[in-house]
Formats: sequence, C-alpha cells, structure tokens
Amino acid sequence: MRLGSLIRKNLTDKSKYPEIVSIAQRAGRAELDEDAQPPNFSEFDLTIRYGKRPADRLIEAIRDDLKQIPGVAVNVGQFISHRMDEVLSGIRAQVAIKIYGPDLTKLRILGKQARDIIGTVKGIEDLQLEQQIDVPQIVVKFNRERAARYGLNVGNLAEITETSLNGTTVSQVLEGQKTFDLFIQLSEESRNNIESVKNILIDTPTGAKIPLHEVADIHIENRPYVINREQAQRRFRS
Repeated sequence: MRLGSLIRKNLTDKSKYPEIVSIAQRAGRAELDEDAQPPNFSEFDLTIRYGKRPADRLIEAIRDDLKQIPGVAVNVGQFISHRMDEVLSGIRAQVAIKIYGPDLTKLRILGKQARDIIGTVKGIEDLQLEQQIDVPQIVVKFNRERAARYGLNVGNLAEITETSLNGTTVSQVLEGQKTFDLFIQLSEESRNNIESVKNILIDTPTGAKIPLHEVADIHIENRPYVINREQAQRRFRS
C-alpha cells in the first residue's frame, strides 16, 4: 500500500500527466475470489482522457516512470486485454513461457535463463519473472521408533501438532440466534517461538506427558512460500 501510494502520487501529477483523470488501486484479493492474487499484487485502474500527446507516448511515459520505483514489476495494459490473456494462458501477458518439472530450484534457474535470453530481444516490454521467494518455516519430522517407545503413533502426533499450530474447531457456541465456532490453538507468541513448539506437551497412554522434541526433530528451514502447479506438475513461468 505504501508503494501504491507513491505510484498514485506520481501518476496524478498534472504537470506530467494531464491526461489522467483518476486512478484507483486494488490490493490483494478475498480468500475465495475467482481471480485470487498474493498480497504483494496490486492493480491500478486509470481513467484517461487523451489530449495532444499520442496514446503510445503516454503509455511509454507511464511505463518509464514506474520503472524508477525499485522492487516493482510493472505490466501496463488494458483491462480487457489482460483478462483475455488470463483466459488463454492464465498469465497477464501476450507471450508466456511455462516450465514444468519436479525440482523447484531447477525450475527457478531455468526461468532466470529464459528471462535473460528473452531480454535480448529488441522491443520487449514488461518482461517479468514469476516472483518466487523462500520464507522460514518450522519443520516437524516425527521419529516413528521413539514415538513407538511411548505408545504413540505418527497420526496422533500430527493431529496434536496441527491443532496446536494451525488450530481446529472443536465445538460451537450459541448466542441468541447466532452460532459461532469455538476455535482452539496456541497463542501467537507460542506459535512463533520454536522453543515453545519443541516443548508442546504430548499425553502418552500411561498418563505421562513428554515434550514434542522427544519424538520429533523440529527446526527452521527456508522453503517456497507458494508452489504453483499445472497439468499435475510443478510450474514456473516467465
């Protein structure tokens, strides 16, 4: 939203863009939206009244201006053309390259190589590589042998861990004519602390309680924040 505010300020400068009547930003999408997008994605709808400057010159000026904002990948086009591109390929681009395979790291490398090659073609505009980053995640790997010594199975351990970290609905609360789900999970502070996760107490069949780290290897790894799939394969695009 901060970057969006900067973009709106630039494009509403009448000294540079007297043709732009108004601009509106849409950031992110609702969870069940048909056109779901990640939270780092924004669309800007511009109302333009063309004047003396030719349309292609205006678009070129807008594109050059937005390229000056660091960290922003820009795709300038019309609403209908973007929607038609999405219908045809699932991507807001007239030309799209999709790379498939099981190894996401290799897909990223091939995607960057494709981007570098395409970038040498004269006349290419709005060249983009799919944004793929790694984020820290808590990884819990259960040890079946150690769990068996305490009379525990991996299914029960996974259920306890999922309930503690992701939460689950255990009942419903009725207030007048309204019904609310009763949702339980660890506090946010505990979920974000790996030591607290390691020390989640597990009930054993004998009645004793053991910390989760006794039956699982718990550590932090950098993993992809999203994995896109198409045709039953992992997919990367440029």
